[in-house]
Amino acid sequence: MVPSKLTSKEFEQLVLDQSAWYEEIKFAVIGRYGVQATVRPSHTTPGAMETQLIQSLPDFEGMYRCLEGESKGLPHTFRHVIFDAKVCSSASFPWNKYRAETRGPRARQLKHMLRRSRFGATCFFLFHWNERSLAKRTVPARTFIFPVSDQDDYWDRVESLEVKSLTLSDCEEKGVEVDWVLNSKQSRKYRPDFLLLKKLESMSQTAAHSGLFV
Repeated sequence: MVPSKLTSKEFEQLVLDQSAWYEEIKFAVIGRYGVQATVRPSHTTPGAMETQLIQSLPDFEGMYRCLEGESKGLPHTFRHVIFDAKVCSSASFPWNKYRAETRGPRARQLKHMLRRSRFGATCFFLFHWNERSLAKRTVPARTFIFPVSDQDDYWDRVESLEVKSLTLSDCEEKGVEVDWVLNSKQSRKYRPDFLLLKKLESMSQTAAHSGLFV
C-alpha cells in the first residue's frame, strides 16, 4: 500500500527503516552519506575559526548483494549504491538546480552520482510522487527509481536545457516502479522496497529489464 502523502523527512525515515531490514537479512548495508565541511575564519569572533557544513552529497550510500550472479553459482558479489530521495507533490520535478553551471549543492550531488556510475556504482533518484487531486480525477501516489548513469544522454539534455523537468510519465518510461511491502508476517507498516529485492527474488520482467541491481 503506497502512502498517499509523505513529507521528505517521513520518506527518508521509511528508507532508513527499510535499509535496516535489508541489513538484518544480509542483503545490503545502507546509511546516510557523511556531511562534508570546511573550516574558515569566524565572522563573529576575531581570530577564531568556524566550521561550515557543505551539503553536496546525495542522501544515501551503501553496498548490496548481486543476486543474479549468485543464481549462476558465482560467489557473493557486492556493488556500491548511491541515491537521493525526493518527494514531489506537483506535476513535475525541476532539474534547473542540478545543472553544472549553478555550482550549487544539487549540481554537485548529480555530478557525484554520474562520476561514480562510470566505475560501476548503481546510482539513482528515488522519487515518491504524492497523490494529487485534479478537477476530474485523482492521481494516485507512486514511487519510482530513476537511474543516473553517465552513459545516458538524458543528463546531457538536462545540462543543455533540452530537458527542464521530470514528470511521472518520464518515470514510467525510463524508471522502475517501487513496490511498498510488508517485510514479514509480523510487519504492520508498508515500506518501499527500493532495492527491488522482492522483484529480483521472483525474477520479474520489470526488474530484469531495468538492468538495475544485477
